[in-house]
Amino acid sequence: MNNYRNSLIYVVDDGQQEHYLLKLILADQPENCNVRFFSDGTQLLTQLTHRLDNRLPDLILLNLQLSILTGYEVLLLLKRDTAWKSIPIIAYNASAKTVDSIHYTDLDCTAFLDKYNGHRKSARRLSANYLNVNLTYSDN
Repeated sequence: MNNYRNSLIYVVDDGQQEHYLLKLILADQPENCNVRFFSDGTQLLTQLTHRLDNRLPDLILLNLQLSILTGYEVLLLLKRDTAWKSIPIIAYNASAKTVDSIHYTDLDCTAFLDKYNGHRKSARRLSANYLNVNLTYSDN
């Protein structure tokens, strides 16, 4: 992983509401967290292929229900590439069925989250473990 002082997180989600929510949450964070948003898997793969940030991300948050390439397809491509397979990936879905979590764990995801149940607590724990970033939330 890269220097924690300049953590780089890629968020892949085709929902603009999720982009907006994450921007609000991360706006209150220390300046050491850079976030890039992608609306589909092809945008992510283009970014990674051309190293447009001149480095790999420290973490990828990946929605499994994408419209162009599914999260499953993106995971397969990421894990087949020697440079990309070491990037921690937190996959999430609107429903964390046991079958889904086992299936994606087999693809070597760092974690699997249910998008709507306990995501704040899980996000705090995971960000602290993988990025040394302590997320704080306002209940306003």
